[in-house]
Amino acid sequence: MWRRLRALRGCGRRWQHRPAIQVTNEPILEFKPGSPERAALQKALADLKDKTEDIPCVIGGEEVWTPTVRYQLSPFNHAHKVARYCYASKELINKAINAALAARKEWDLKPVQDRAQIFLRAADMLSGPRRAEVLAKTMVGQAKTVIQAEIDAAAELIDFFRFNAKYALELEQSQPLSVDISTNSMVYRGLEGFVAAVSPFNFTAIGGNLAGAPALMGNVVLWKPSDTALLSSYAVYRILLEAGLPPNVVQFVPSDGPEFGDTVTSSEHFCGLNFTGSVPTFRRLWKQVSDNLERYRNFPRLAGECGGKNFHVLHRSADVGSAVHGTLRSAFEFGGQKCSACSRLYAPASLWPHIKEKLLEEHGKIKVGDPTQDFGTFFSAVIDDKVSPEQPQVGAKAGTGIRVSPEQPQVGAKAGTGIRVSPEQPQVGTKAGTGIRVSPELPQVGAKAGTGIRVSPEQPQVGTKVGTGIRVSPEQPQVGVKAGTGIRVSPELPQVGAKAGTGIRVSPELPQVGFAAQVGTGISWSCLVAESCVSCW
Repeated sequence: MWRRLRALRGCGRRWQHRPAIQVTNEPILEFKPGSPERAALQKALADLKDKTEDIPCVIGGEEVWTPTVRYQLSPFNHAHKVARYCYASKELINKAINAALAARKEWDLKPVQDRAQIFLRAADMLSGPRRAEVLAKTMVGQAKTVIQAEIDAAAELIDFFRFNAKYALELEQSQPLSVDISTNSMVYRGLEGFVAAVSPFNFTAIGGNLAGAPALMGNVVLWKPSDTALLSSYAVYRILLEAGLPPNVVQFVPSDGPEFGDTVTSSEHFCGLNFTGSVPTFRRLWKQVSDNLERYRNFPRLAGECGGKNFHVLHRSADVGSAVHGTLRSAFEFGGQKCSACSRLYAPASLWPHIKEKLLEEHGKIKVGDPTQDFGTFFSAVIDDKVSPEQPQVGAKAGTGIRVSPEQPQVGAKAGTGIRVSPEQPQVGTKAGTGIRVSPELPQVGAKAGTGIRVSPEQPQVGTKVGTGIRVSPEQPQVGVKAGTGIRVSPELPQVGAKAGTGIRVSPELPQVGFAAQVGTGISWSCLVAESCVSCW
């Protein structure tokens, strides 16, 4: 190899190389009592108390309001409308497309060094004077605890902006070989059209990155933030503008999801999609792009990240304390509303009794509540009724899903609080019934037969009458099935849809899920949150 390099040098070939900027990961602050960051955050939270921020559409640098007004509610306090915003109409979305296209050439011709400086300044603002503001808006609007907000809206977003800038500069420096009589160079251009950025509810950082990364590389962007992350997304957008981002480069377009998707994918200038959300939504957008392929001036680039499941597999040599700690954090941090949320645990039978004991012990210590009032809160309420519309809350009408109405409180809670405290209906993070559930149809994991989730001691499962077919003992069959069909919650009955001995089980006495193993193989599983786990949206 070295001979080849010497030979190339002898032929007069050379590389073009310039030093790149040096960046490091943003330190994660601890917010200890008496620390300056804690005091700044508490002040920012106090400033948001009972306040509603007006968030317009921003088209061509102008604030625009439409008659379709909506409100973002605080997940743990539904009486608090944290933001008032409006949906962009189809006409307004098309106006945003035209405004973006008008700015495209000038922005694309701006040197990457100048574009990078804008995002580096935005990162410095987030790291310093605007950190507390963005954290507070993430906590109030998305129910994140102080640590979850810090690792998301501060550390991760700052790293996105800084490292993206570094990589953009390095990419430009990556040039082809040249010789003395001929210089070869590569020009990195933005796409000829506009990029649509569709961001999710659960990460402030992802919103800033989905819109920011294409803009950094010379593209113009239409940013559709999630309805339930408007407050923090708008704060990030304002910081980018204050850092020097020209107003027409990123259009801020809160919209009805299907209408936004239909409008942008029908434009001949659509050239890219940067997406994080659900699989059905991404499939729909992908299909629309495919159906419209002949009308586009380019072949659109589609990049998407969708929700998934996570599981833990423990070896018999595993440290039980570490495994339990990691599993509980993965399963229940941010209420499981992350792609990394653990929904299933596989453990060897030799360790399972000890693991189960420690899981229930530590799980009982989890604190659920208002993260803005108590920094020791482990997690708070889920965000909105898009989480699981098929599983209505206790006391709600069938099919209503998870409520967001301030007039309709959560079970056992005061109006608008959104946190359940009734001893008959154990909350995730309480000792009563252990609070870890497989699904609303099954009793709590680790609870005695008959506990379940009930409205009263006389009534079995949520929203059912005695005798409806939801069982709370091994003698009573499961929802909608006859006795003996093989759906069970005890070792005496085989697992859902399986016959006895098929190898699907929930106890150490039966072999593993999906394995053609015999009893005594030593592998067991326990589902921590199963279908209640939330995918990104």
